[in-house]
Parts: sequence; structure tokens; C-alpha cells
Amino acid sequence: MNAPAHSLDRDTRPWWHYPWPWILFGIPALTMVAGVITFVIAANGTDGVVAEDYYKQGLTINRTLARGRMAADMGLAATLVGEGGSLRVQLVGREGLQLPAAIDLTLAHPTRGGQDRRVTFSRAGTQDDGAGMYRLQDGAALDGLPAGRWHVIVEDATHAWRLDGNLVWPLQQPLRIDAADR
Repeated sequence: MNAPAHSLDRDTRPWWHYPWPWILFGIPALTMVAGVITFVIAANGTDGVVAEDYYKQGLTINRTLARGRMAADMGLAATLVGEGGSLRVQLVGREGLQLPAAIDLTLAHPTRGGQDRRVTFSRAGTQDDGAGMYRLQDGAALDGLPAGRWHVIVEDATHAWRLDGNLVWPLQQPLRIDAADR
């Protein structure tokens, strides 16, 4: 008698010769590897977006806003001009306004706080229209500044007023920051 066509021929290969066990074991194994990699990145990296003194910064927001209003009341505007890897600042104000002898400029990276730069500009003269020209005291202060988007803050040494805006470094064209636009 012949065996029926649907005979129970068994495949006797071991389980590791089939793709399905590897797929079923591989998905959880890859998930565990990704979790370990994520943990290592989180443990070794810093969160530059969150300030360590965020509570104190929140309490001072009204003072920061008042400094911006003071700049608007004084009619202040700054124009930043790129000069071969450095900056020059032209500061104008309301007629008769006494401009400061030096200004501070802060370049804050939006996500990497460790790359922030704070530099001082000295007054280099006055133009015919009363605008003050300021040049960088330490020309090397901006060396190695990574290209990209930066938040820029211009203020006097006493921190009585403040202008802020955004620039893309290296600066290709002059950037005007006007307190009246805020």
C-alpha cells in the first residue's frame, strides 16, 4: 500500500536554521541594545537647554523686560557688522543721548550653553550722525566660534538697558537690532 500524499514528512533541521526564531529573538534584543545606547548617551551628555539656575532666571524676567523697555525709551538700536571673523558694533540712540564707553555682547547658543561667549567692545569713535562705533577689545575672543544660529544680547556695562536678537554666524550681512521692534 502506498503512503497518502499528505504524509507527515517532518523537517528534522534544528531550530536555528529557521528565520522566524531569529526575528522573534532579534526584535527584543535590538530594543535592549538601543536602550543601553540611549542610557549611555543620557548619562554622559549634558542638557544644555535647561539652565541650572532656571528658578532664579524666572524671578529676574521682569528686570530683563524692564531693561528692554529702557532701551526702547532711549531709542537704542545696534548694527552688527562682520569683519573677517570678528564683529564691529554701531550703536545709535535718541538725539543728545550719551553713549557708553564700552558695551558687552553675549552670544548664547540655543542648545549648547558651554559654547556661550561674552565679549566687551570699546568705543572707537563717533560718526557724524552721533552713532557710536565699537570694536572688540580682544580680537581672539570670537576665534573658533562655531557656525550656526546664536542669540545675541547687547548691553551696557552697568546692565541698565538691553538689546537682543538672533544672528547666523558667520555674519554675511549687517544685522540691525532695534529696541523699538520688540
